[in-house]
Amino acid sequence: MISIVLYCPEIPPNTGNIMRLCSNTGFTLHIIKPTGFPLDNKALIRAKLDYYSSITPKIYRDFNDFKKQVDLNKVFAITKFGNQIYSKVKFKRNIFLLFGNYILFN
Repeated sequence: MISIVLYCPEIPPNTGNIMRLCSNTGFTLHIIKPTGFPLDNKALIRAKLDYYSSITPKIYRDFNDFKKQVDLNKVFAITKFGNQIYSKVKFKRNIFLLFGNYILFN
């Protein structure tokens, strides 16, 4: 199974688009705080733009919380600064695709 991880998402409609993508593909969504908008139920419904989505994202209080709960060997950071092309990687099962504006691995 593929999991999508959003690190510090700031734009509710973008998050909503990803929520609908996960709903349609069966992917799991993980959100790492802080976020640029509240994550209460009303805000998430607004982020989904009122389209049907059965996604309930797993929320982490920060990146350290996320690191404690997942195998980092299965996390692939998606960035325009990478040195590998995603289509050339041989992904295994149960991976995490990590998206965000900056990432701190420490």
